[in-house]
Amino acid sequence: MRVPRILVVDGNVAEIRARQNAALGYDSGAGYARVLKRLIPDLVFDIIRPADAAPALPAGVSLADYDGVTITGSALNVYNGGGAIERQIEIAKAVFAAGVPFFGSCWGLQIAVTAAG
Repeated sequence: MRVPRILVVDGNVAEIRARQNAALGYDSGAGYARVLKRLIPDLVFDIIRPADAAPALPAGVSLADYDGVTITGSALNVYNGGGAIERQIEIAKAVFAAGVPFFGSCWGLQIAVTAAG
């Protein structure tokens, strides 16, 4: 049986992730990954943080290599615009175009709806 691979998109900017790390010992991306690993112990996951800079998947990996993509919550609001948000919308568009299952609640839903037009 093939081990599933999930891409976790951390929706927060570095400042928010730093506060999360200080309070919890991990940020939202790592928190999502922890929950997924509890559900599927053999799960392989990668975390990207596009709110800070242009995201890069691991070398040799494309969106089509993932069994699913999930986006964390965020302190951002899609109506505020800017690069941190636009990069996440572009990722969602690329995920949809690749036909990869996508999960997002709250922040992820804002991104998905905006990406879908």
